[in-house]
Amino acid sequence: MNYNVMLKSAERAIEEIEASKDEAKRAAIALDCIEEIPLFRSTAPLIIGVAAALGDEKALQKDAAGFIRLREAVIESSLILSQYPDAEREIRILHSFLNKIARDNGARISLWKARLATALSNETRARKLLEDFSGSHAFRGLYELASAEFHSQFKRYDKAREHIAGGKRLFSGSAARNTGFYYRLLQIECLAAQMTGRIMEAIGAMGEGLEMVRSYGFAAETVQDTLTLANLELYAGKTAEASALMEEGLREARKASMDDAVPFFLQGLAAAYERQGRLEEALAAAEEGAELCREKNREMFTAFEEDAARIRRKGRF
Repeated sequence: MNYNVMLKSAERAIEEIEASKDEAKRAAIALDCIEEIPLFRSTAPLIIGVAAALGDEKALQKDAAGFIRLREAVIESSLILSQYPDAEREIRILHSFLNKIARDNGARISLWKARLATALSNETRARKLLEDFSGSHAFRGLYELASAEFHSQFKRYDKAREHIAGGKRLFSGSAARNTGFYYRLLQIECLAAQMTGRIMEAIGAMGEGLEMVRSYGFAAETVQDTLTLANLELYAGKTAEASALMEEGLREARKASMDDAVPFFLQGLAAAYERQGRLEEALAAAEEGAELCREKNREMFTAFEEDAARIRRKGRF
């Protein structure tokens, strides 16, 4: 199911929830909708809308399994959005909903405490809390442990890779798969691989993540991951693969009206074409990039101008 279809499904669910006076039906509609929506940055607002429409639903709380599914979806959406400064309003809606339906949430409290301990560089405390959390949320716990090892001041990339490998094994053997957090696990795997000089592992992780967001039709994530993968291929010396990805990403960025991404693809194309000896195409990409950045980004404009000058000298244009 692509994002536009999910958006329509969520909009219909919200309308049906608000129109119905039957508590059981309202709860059932919400649960069916939540089941269809994987958790990503771009889909978290859909879950917010459904949760906000539902409010405090007694019928839902009678359905223990359904209640837990919805509560987990809302909590995870809150955690995803907490990484983005522009999502304060959505986070407040989610927290308000959680306060209404709050039950025992000890494991989640441990997670928040662990994140705070990580931010304060209290390594022993953070690891203990995350290990406790992992006892009841195994896959998610391994993701959090990997994230803490990578992003905090601890920066033990090999340790992060151990947790990532464990999380991937759990994911592959699980029937109830959390695709949103698996995608984020792949992002950390890619970064950890780069930091430890394992460029082909980084390419593999980013390629797998790209296939996931493509399959869901997420335009923004597809463009961003295509650019990252193309740059990794270029760094690895695989210029043919890099140029093909850059060309594809440039088309996708323009199709999605992601104008800010276009210069980065042109920059990558100029570099890939130049290394392949396709100097006329390299010069055209550099000149187009310079023109786009002339008024908007002086730093990139200067870089494009320098690239173009070097290519002209090399090709004697």
